[in-house]
Amino acid sequence: MVSELIKKYLKKVKNHTPKDDDDLKKDIGLDSLELISFFIFIEKSFGVVIKEKDFAKHLKLKTLCRHVSERKTKIIKTDITWKKILLDDYTLPLPSAGLSFLIIKYLSKLILKLKYGLRIIRKIEFPPHPFIIVSNHQSYLDPAIISSHIPLSIFKNCYYYAKTDHFGTKRKREFASNHNIIMVDTKNAVRESILKLALCLRKKNSIIMFPEGTRTKNGSVGEFKRGFALLSCGLNIPVVPVVINGAYKAVSTKGRKRITIEFLDAINPEGFNQHTLTKEVYETINKRCKN
Repeated sequence: MVSELIKKYLKKVKNHTPKDDDDLKKDIGLDSLELISFFIFIEKSFGVVIKEKDFAKHLKLKTLCRHVSERKTKIIKTDITWKKILLDDYTLPLPSAGLSFLIIKYLSKLILKLKYGLRIIRKIEFPPHPFIIVSNHQSYLDPAIISSHIPLSIFKNCYYYAKTDHFGTKRKREFASNHNIIMVDTKNAVRESILKLALCLRKKNSIIMFPEGTRTKNGSVGEFKRGFALLSCGLNIPVVPVVINGAYKAVSTKGRKRITIEFLDAINPEGFNQHTLTKEVYETINKRCKN
C-alpha cells in the first residue's frame, strides 16, 4: 500500500512510471523543490518525518518505501500542493527596521549617484503590498541600488531575502535583524526558508529577491531559480521585474562606469505555473540587460 501510494504520487508529479530501483533525482528527475514537496507528502500521508539533511540517504525508491513501511504511523491519501504548503501554520518574528535602515537607504542613493552616476530610467506605480521584486544580480551594490529608488512609504514594508552564509558572525546577524533582512538556510532548511518568505508575504509585506542565487561572473544574466515563482503562483502575488545595468562593469573594471535601474510593470501569476512564470520573468529582464 505504501509503495503504491508513493509511486502514484511520483507518476502524477513527473508523468513518469517509477521503478523500484529508480533514484528520485537521477532517474525520476525531482529537483530540490520537488524533493521538499515529496517528503512533505511522505510526512502527511504516513507520519514519517525525514529531515532535509537526511534526504540523500533515501533517494533510492526501494529503500525509501521500505523505510516508510517500517516506520509509518498512519496511511492517509493526501493531496499535497505548494499552495497548501505555503499556507501551513508557521510563526516567525520578522526583523524590524531601525533608524540606521533609513539612513543607509538615503546615503546609498547619494553615494551611488555621486560615484557611479546611478540613474533610474523607468519608474512604475507599485502594486499594493504584497508583491515580489525580482532583479538580475550584477554586483554587491545591487541591494542598495534597488532600495535607493523605492519610495519610503513602500520600502518600509519590503524585506530582503539573503542566505545565512552571508551572516556568519553575531554582528552581521544583528545587522540583518535591524535592516529588514530575512536570513534563510538554502542548504539544510529549504522548507523552513520558503515558509519564512511565505509568512512574510501573507503578512502583507513584500520581498526583494535575486533568483540567480549568486552574482554574475561575466555580466550576463544567469539561470533563474524558481523559488520566487513558487511563492507568486502559490499565494497569487504579482512579480515586479527590475533591471540593473552597468553595476558589473562598475565594480570589476577601472574608470567611471554609469549604473542604471529600470522598474518594469508587474506580472500577475494568473495563467502561469512556476516554470512558465520563471521563464517569463527571466526573458523580460534578460532582453533589457546589457552585458
